[in-house]
Parts: sequence; C-alpha cells; structure tokens
Amino acid sequence: MCSRIASFIGLVLAVNEKKVPPRTPPQRMNTLKRFADTWIAAEIQVSLNRPVRASQMLDRVQMMTDKLELQYLKCGFFDPLVPHGGPKPNSRKRRSNEIDVFDIFEDSLQERTMGVHDLRLSTLADVAWKQIGTGYRKWINRYMAGCSGEEIYNYHSNRLNKVC
Repeated sequence: MCSRIASFIGLVLAVNEKKVPPRTPPQRMNTLKRFADTWIAAEIQVSLNRPVRASQMLDRVQMMTDKLELQYLKCGFFDPLVPHGGPKPNSRKRRSNEIDVFDIFEDSLQERTMGVHDLRLSTLADVAWKQIGTGYRKWINRYMAGCSGEEIYNYHSNRLNKVC
C-alpha cells in the first residue's frame, strides 16, 4: 500500500515538473521571426507572386526584430520565476479572462502536449498573420514594457503596427 502511494506521489511530482527549461526572450523572438519569414515567403512571395513586396516585408520584419533585440539588451526584463518570463509584476494590468492562441502555442511547445500538426499557425492567411502580430505584441508587452521608449512613447508597438 505504501509503495502505491509513493509511486502515485512520484508520478504527480514528475507530471508537475517541467523537463524543458523556460524559453528566454531571444529564443521566443527567434520563433516569432521564423514564423514571420515563413508566412511572408509562403503567402506573399508564392501565393500572391509578389517577390518584391515579400522582400520589402522581410526587410521590415528584420529591422523591427533587430531593434527589439538591441533594445532588449539595454533595458529588457526577464525573470524565469514569472509566468512567460514577464512582465514585471504589477507593471501592467492584465485581463483576468485573457486567453491568447500564442500563449497556448508557446505553453504547448514547452510541455510537448500537442502533436506536430497542432503546432502550426492557422491555415487562414489573415488569421496566421494576426497570430504572428499578437506574438510580437505580447513579446513587447512582456519584456519591453519597462523601457522608457515603450512605456512613454510606445515606439516598439507603433513600429509593429506599421509592419503587421
């Protein structure tokens, strides 16, 4: 009887213990950039047959990503003890019932609970681009909210609105 209880407790502890370490902001940014590049290549360059427009969009996404990464090194916030690594506690209001597809996607990557086919973005082009934009927006809100340029002037959010 005691061995069954010990086995059960061990199983519960093993399920609650994450085997994959939390992803850092640069790792999350690389994922977002990869999704954006793949989407632009598939939808703009191939489906719409607009290679010049695709090249321009790729350049704009690269510029935005570079600026975000550079600014993150200067003043970004990351704490592995906070859910998703940020934002700083009490730094912004959160909606209590806020559910985001990108959060579910990121959590499933960490927990490996979804199958390979479930890890892709929406098959609808507009919805997929909105998911990518939401991912960037959440990244900015989590890791850049305390930077003066974002906090006072919304530099990064405004740049994102021009790109997405």
